[in-house]
Amino acid sequence: MKNKSIKIITAVVPALVLMLALPALAQQATEGQSDHRGRFVPPASVTCDRNLLDSFNGEVTSYQRSDETITIIIQAEWGAFKTVTIGYVDTNSPVPYFLYQGQPFTQDDWAKIEVEPGVLMEGMSAIAWICEDGETGTMLDWQPL
Repeated sequence: MKNKSIKIITAVVPALVLMLALPALAQQATEGQSDHRGRFVPPASVTCDRNLLDSFNGEVTSYQRSDETITIIIQAEWGAFKTVTIGYVDTNSPVPYFLYQGQPFTQDDWAKIEVEPGVLMEGMSAIAWICEDGETGTMLDWQPL
């Protein structure tokens, strides 16, 4: 009987430890850039309903800026490409649609992403937060490689 109790305790204790640790592990995952499934967690400033939100991240391979739009092409690590266009006729600036490393984009951040106006620095990546609600604009989170 004593050996049977030891075997049960030996089997149950690790499971209990894991069950107690899971909430803490889940909290740590949401504080980082990705959750436990490897998906990116959006910054708080991305206000779209999470059920309607998609993201695409990777290196920016093309960048075009005009007075009314910015169009980029992002190449993901697995080779897929995504074209993202942000129009800003109403705001006269794309700044409200930009983040820099998860933080609100400022005028000073232009020098961190462009060599000169309209010319993106080499080695720039981005996360495009794309909302499918038909109202919330796409956000670009610039991430230097």
